[in-house]
Amino acid sequence: MKELSHSVLDAGWVEETRRMGEQEKIVAEVAGMVTWQYDIDSHHLSWSSGAEYVLGGEKTLPDSMEDFEALVQPDELLDFKEVIRRAVIRGHNFSVQVGLLNGKGQRVLMSGRLDSSGGVLLGVLQDIALLNLSYSQIREVGQDELTGLATRKAFCASLKRWSPRVTSHTSATFVMLIQVQRLHHISSVLDPEQVDRLLVRVAGYLDTMVAEDGLAARFHGGLFAIWDTLQGDVDAQRLELNLRERLTCLEGVWEIGGQEILLSFKVGVSYSFQPDFDEQTLIKQAQLALYAVVPSEQINVTVFDARLAQSPRLQLSLDAELKKAVEHQQFCLLYQPQMDIRGQQIMGAEALLRWQRSEEELIAPGAFMSTLESSGLIRPLGEWIMQEALRQQASWAQQGVCLQMGINVSPVQLEQGKILDQLERMVADAGCDRSSVCIEITESLAIKKPLMVAKTLSSIREAGYKVALDDFGIGFSSLEYLLRFSFDILKIDRAFIWNLAQGSKEQAIVKALAPLCQSLGLKTVAEGVETRQQYDLLSSIGVDQVQGYMLSRPVTADAVTELINDFRGL
Repeated sequence: MKELSHSVLDAGWVEETRRMGEQEKIVAEVAGMVTWQYDIDSHHLSWSSGAEYVLGGEKTLPDSMEDFEALVQPDELLDFKEVIRRAVIRGHNFSVQVGLLNGKGQRVLMSGRLDSSGGVLLGVLQDIALLNLSYSQIREVGQDELTGLATRKAFCASLKRWSPRVTSHTSATFVMLIQVQRLHHISSVLDPEQVDRLLVRVAGYLDTMVAEDGLAARFHGGLFAIWDTLQGDVDAQRLELNLRERLTCLEGVWEIGGQEILLSFKVGVSYSFQPDFDEQTLIKQAQLALYAVVPSEQINVTVFDARLAQSPRLQLSLDAELKKAVEHQQFCLLYQPQMDIRGQQIMGAEALLRWQRSEEELIAPGAFMSTLESSGLIRPLGEWIMQEALRQQASWAQQGVCLQMGINVSPVQLEQGKILDQLERMVADAGCDRSSVCIEITESLAIKKPLMVAKTLSSIREAGYKVALDDFGIGFSSLEYLLRFSFDILKIDRAFIWNLAQGSKEQAIVKALAPLCQSLGLKTVAEGVETRQQYDLLSSIGVDQVQGYMLSRPVTADAVTELINDFRGL
């Protein structure tokens, strides 16, 4: 019976395999598409059923990448090899068009990626001609003739139709404009056909960056666009870090027709939490950010904020809406806990402002803080932030939860010269302990107004409050400011934590900072800690405290209380 059962199972397996093979052949003949797999160590290239149809009737299928390269048009071979090399070495997704030497003028699109083991390339190959789209049909469906990406018109229409599947509390929609720099100079060196191949390759990399719901487009020349969504509590800095990580696929030297070229890119970004955002406004904001980019690296990214809004109508509209928001108290505070690594205890929280623009829309301050400051609205709002944060700290204390409260202070508030008087009055009203209140200022503020800041910080510390230097590492970092100003805490910017891998330059900087701060009597707080690897490295380096998504996102006051009651350490 066992032998009979086994033979029946084999027969079923054979029949299922045959059916799958027939389906693959049908897909190959009708859609002109087959799958392939390339084992990097053995150099073996295997194909799904029907590959002979897509490869123009080849009787013997190429069983190695070298055999496939022998089918590629000679003037495109170097480019193709470079694409495969980058995919193998750097693990990036790729998409490349090549012509085949089969006497039919056939062109195919080969796309793929590295599998999770890092040892196999997987992908699909499609006959472009079998898409059966003439240039007129391509224009009708909104595709760019050269790259196959969407046109600007199709991009705008798609963005207009988009409505997030999740609430604005958990995602943001962003638009990213990517400009290839010095394209005119490159065009004077390369042949027109080579420039076209370069743009097609750039388009292929950008297309792989987009999730299923997003879209990539070519507006004109070397200007490309992407819209997509980003999950989580998004602000301008987090968005920029995420996009820089995605854009690494464009880094390095590009080889076109035997010519090595170092491409550079300008990138302008805008984002919105609104389900009913205006797509033209979002694109215009990305354009303003693109215009504001000051090239200094191979990839230069600027995220839109209100200071870039050169449109009087746009600025006046935002001014009026924020004034109304302040008058109607449409702002709230969330709190992000901070944990002491050695004691494994939550010892503090940073108060973070949010604009409750609607019932479903909670906006981080990166999108509106500069407008609050330039309009003077930050003065009454800043007082409310301090008062509300201190009231909450006192409420926690009554529940037996004693936390240090971090309060961000704007340059405008310090320039008033009244911040200490305001603090004294509010602390007395709330019944808080001065030593548990920490005023946080940014490094850029200290650089702009050094004498004023030194005097104000000294008076705040002499009164018994703590002072933290926030976002250390962005802007014009200088250890001189740690010696000149009076600080109790140095908060290491998340930009250093993002790539805190073993042997990275970011780790070297943090390793140097930790003992220096200890010798100066400063506590160190690492911001933006999201992974266990980051946490373990920071712990081994000697950083005192951590703050970030691994511990908690910014949450309500009640959620902080629940977290502390349930917390048992990391």
